[in-house]
Amino acid sequence: MTKQVVKELRLHENSIGNKGANAFAAVLCTNATLQVLVLDSNSIGAEGAVAMAEALKINLTLMTLKMGGTNNVDEHSKSKLRDAVQGKKGRLRLIF
Repeated sequence: MTKQVVKELRLHENSIGNKGANAFAAVLCTNATLQVLVLDSNSIGAEGAVAMAEALKINLTLMTLKMGGTNNVDEHSKSKLRDAVQGKKGRLRLIF
């Protein structure tokens, strides 16, 4: 039997908020298969965005993170996310 893995996860408009973003951040720290994560319009704020930024520094496989729509990510948190992406030298695309 072959092992099934998730490479792309699209969860737009699910109202996961900061709590859900924090949970995804924890998973991203150890996940080695997810390549695309779409979290558009999920009411994610600064707390969740900063947690995601910290996870991106550790994660080696994610290639696209989309956090646009009605998320409430402030400029400071966006800057933290951009800094995390900069460290990936073009291997990770961040879309707001």
